[in-house]
Amino acid sequence: MKKACLFLMTLTSLFLTACQKVAINDGEGEETEDKVTLNFHINQLDNASLSFYGMSADTQQQRLSTRSTDITSLCSRINLAVYQSGTRVSQVNQEAGDKNFGAPSVSLKPGQYDIVILAHNYASNPTLTDPEKITFGKDLTDIFLWTGNLDVEKDENRNVSMHRVVAMFRLTTTDTIPSDVAMIRFYYTGGSSSLNAHSGLGCVNSKQTASFVIDKSKKGQTASFDVFTIPKAGDDNLLKITVTAYDASNNIIVEKNFTDVPVKCNQITHYTGKLFDGGEVGSSDNVGFHLTTDDEWSIVGKDEAKRFFQTYESHCRQVESRR
Repeated sequence: MKKACLFLMTLTSLFLTACQKVAINDGEGEETEDKVTLNFHINQLDNASLSFYGMSADTQQQRLSTRSTDITSLCSRINLAVYQSGTRVSQVNQEAGDKNFGAPSVSLKPGQYDIVILAHNYASNPTLTDPEKITFGKDLTDIFLWTGNLDVEKDENRNVSMHRVVAMFRLTTTDTIPSDVAMIRFYYTGGSSSLNAHSGLGCVNSKQTASFVIDKSKKGQTASFDVFTIPKAGDDNLLKITVTAYDASNNIIVEKNFTDVPVKCNQITHYTGKLFDGGEVGSSDNVGFHLTTDDEWSIVGKDEAKRFFQTYESHCRQVESRR
C-alpha cells in the first residue's frame, strides 16, 4: 500500500512539473522569458525649444507654467507603435477612461527599435503601418508626437515629453449665425493630413475637410471654428480655404474663399470678421477679415519652426543694433 501511494505521489509531481513548463509559452508557442517591458509615462508638453527672446523673467516663467501641461488632459487617444527596420512589430492603443491612460507599455525582445507615440483627439486610430506616412483623415485634430530610437536590453521606465505637430486656423465670426444654417464645412488645401514621424512634418498634399453641425444653441450667436493641418517642409505654408454654410436641405447659404492663409506649426492663425452679413455664394478674397497670429499656442517642436524663431530673433537683434 505504501509503495502504491509513493508511486501516485511521484506521478502527480511529474505531472505538475510538466504543466509548469508548458505555462512558460504563450498562445503562439513563443517563450516570453526573453522579452523585456518598456513602460512610458507621457507627462507634459515639451518646453525645451521655446523662444523667450525679449521677454521679461516673469513672462518667461508664466509661459513655462502654462505650457507644462499634462498631455492626457488635452487628448482622448494615445497610440504607441514600435518599428524594426521600418516594419511595425507592435502597436498599443489607449482611450481616455482606460486604465493606465497616459502610461502605455509594451513587451519586446531585446534589440533596436524605433518608437512612435501619438496623442490626439481624432475620432479613431490613425493608420500606423508606415512611420513615414501616418495617415489621419477628415476632421483633423490637435496632434502631439514623441519619437525615439531605443536599444532595448532590459525592463525600463521612461518619461516622455511631447510636442505639437499641427497648425491651427481659427475663424471667428463677428456676425451671428442665421437660423437656417444647419452645417458649416471647411474645405482646404496646402497642408497635410498625413505625418512623417521621423521629420515631424506633413508628407502629402492633402485635400482636407472639417464639418461643424449647427444646433439650436449656436444659432443667433457669434461663433469660432478651429481646423487643423500638419505643415509640410519649407518656410511658406499657405492654405486655400473655402468655408460653406448649408441649410438642412444641403443648399448653400453662403460661401467664402480665403487665399494665401499663412500657417506655422504650433501657431494659431486667427481670422475675425463677418461671414454671413452681405455674404454671397463664391465671394472671394480675405476682405473684411482681420488676421492675427497667436504664438501662445506655440511649443516649438521641429526644425522648421526653430528656424523661423531663430530668424525672427536675428531680425530683432539687427533692429536693436541700428538704434
